[in-house]
Amino acid sequence: MKLKILLPTEILLETEVTKITAEANSGIFCLSSNHTDFAAALVPGILAFEIESQSPMFVAINEGLMFKSGSEVLVATIQAVSGGDIKRLQHTVEAEFKETNAQKQSLLPRACG
Repeated sequence: MKLKILLPTEILLETEVTKITAEANSGIFCLSSNHTDFAAALVPGILAFEIESQSPMFVAINEGLMFKSGSEVLVATIQAVSGGDIKRLQHTVEAEFKETNAQKQSLLPRACG
């Protein structure tokens, strides 16, 4: 499968992968090339992917959308950080992405009731 991670101003990653693991509101899921076409709203978390005969690689994702169509998987997100150190990436998700999202939520108008 071809994985492409899109940010507003750049393509963060474009590579062939054998497996992708990500998290949506309903929980963690895994995609391989034989899966049916698929769409999901991603929550802040770690997206893992495997390139044939290599160790898993990781990207911290701040909310986004994932679409699998045929052999292409597109991930669109406002923020993402790639790297091999999963502990640093988990810290990024907890400290930066979730806090940023909480701040955005606090700016939304309150419902009248």
